[in-house]
Amino acid sequence: MWRYWRLIDPRKAIVATGIWMAALAFMIHLVVLSSDRYQWIDTKPLPAKAAAAAPAK
Repeated sequence: MWRYWRLIDPRKAIVATGIWMAALAFMIHLVVLSSDRYQWIDTKPLPAKAAAAAPAK
């Protein structure tokens, strides 16, 4: 393993991994927000039937 780190700078590898993970998280959130089922920002109120059947908090 030490030979691997002689080829690649550990600081650059850690920064690149962090940037990749942030970009991946951003892309996943965009995909989830674009779906109707999991979209949590622009929620619509429940219809009257569903609201009556929903448990009270």
